[in-house]
Amino acid sequence: MYGGGRSGKTAHACRLLWLRAQSEPGSHHAIVRNTFKDARQKIGLVTMPKLLGPSMMDRRNYDLNRTDWIWTLPNGSEIWLAGIGTEEEAEKLLGAEFSTIFYNECNQVKDYKLVEKTYSRLAEQNNLKKLRLYDCNPKKKSGWVYTKFFRNLHPITKKELKPGRRATIQMNPDHNPHIDGSYVDIMSESTSANQKRFIKGEFSEDDEGIVFEQEDINNNRVTWKDISIDDLDIIVVAVDPNVKSAKGSDDCGIVIAGRKAGDRHIYIIRDASLIDPKTSAWQRRVAEMYKKYNASYVVAEVNQGGDLVKDVIQNAREEHEMHIAVKSVHARQGKFARADPVSDLYQLGFVHHIGEFGLLEEQMREFNPDTATKSPDRMDALVYAVTYLTVDNGIQCSGDTDERDQLSETTKKEVKMLTYTDVFTDSELIEMDHLFN
Repeated sequence: MYGGGRSGKTAHACRLLWLRAQSEPGSHHAIVRNTFKDARQKIGLVTMPKLLGPSMMDRRNYDLNRTDWIWTLPNGSEIWLAGIGTEEEAEKLLGAEFSTIFYNECNQVKDYKLVEKTYSRLAEQNNLKKLRLYDCNPKKKSGWVYTKFFRNLHPITKKELKPGRRATIQMNPDHNPHIDGSYVDIMSESTSANQKRFIKGEFSEDDEGIVFEQEDINNNRVTWKDISIDDLDIIVVAVDPNVKSAKGSDDCGIVIAGRKAGDRHIYIIRDASLIDPKTSAWQRRVAEMYKKYNASYVVAEVNQGGDLVKDVIQNAREEHEMHIAVKSVHARQGKFARADPVSDLYQLGFVHHIGEFGLLEEQMREFNPDTATKSPDRMDALVYAVTYLTVDNGIQCSGDTDERDQLSETTKKEVKMLTYTDVFTDSELIEMDHLFN
């Protein structure tokens, strides 16, 4: 099942699992997502409660283990939630056998080998025909979902698959009578790429230039219930200034980010960017953010503005009568080269947005260095913030046995090579160097 958002794909599949579990006593069924946390939050706390209402699926007809998230029906059948996005999570399913496996938002699992590893678990001995269900909002045609279901090729070997074993159905929001019609109206005002994916439910042509994926942002999003500002030991205000203050000039990107000492995770706190501001306006905004969040540094990009940034910050110091420490970033690489390793950190789950930042995330999602004609100011400020927090404090890696650690180490080295500051002393650089040995 593929198609636009809120079309009923997930609810339809979950209901089918429940009916199959009711029809075969003692049978086992699994709903899997990229991570167990996602499965619990999206299926356990949202979809299933809506299904298990005052109907044939009401609460009298099941028990729920909220530790392992397993529903047990009166006939002994079970429905499990699980994650399969890592080797460790996928291994947890290998000790059980199922009659149905539902791969919810299947294209969020990047590695098809992890999906295929679970196929051997569809081996329960009973009267049910064994069934694998998948659903997704379409992404690129280069992904394994399109390769398997539309090109009829094995995603890894690219060998032709036997016909007749797969079926697809497109489900879009205008097919679902249970949603508020305003959803389609709102999405129709979004970008053409979003309309194609979330309303029309169509796969997109491959575009290797796209740097950031919305799923990577969504998968790692947190709220202020998950993190406290007091937990962050270092906070920076990153600035991508507009040199000209004339109407129609670039915006001034201002992004606040932080991290805990000794923790690899970075948190995007706020997008405080300004649209076509005068120099005095973004100067005041930077100083206000620095004071409001008790920041450690202002990380400022100075390629275009030269000494302007330093002069502006000096004025802010005098106006607000406070010390503002500045790290001046020289962006000596192209925008793609600067953003690409930061995108890797998003894919690895190390960068978290605290809440939603509409304009910032739109810039990230739409940025294509091959076609971009305007500087992505908000995105650039974010890249400077994440880069500085990565380089100057180091992402601590626990060992060579963890693939994520190896990848983060590689990304960390790439980040180090891409951004330089004119404020570091030789001793500071030497002190930082041990982080990458």
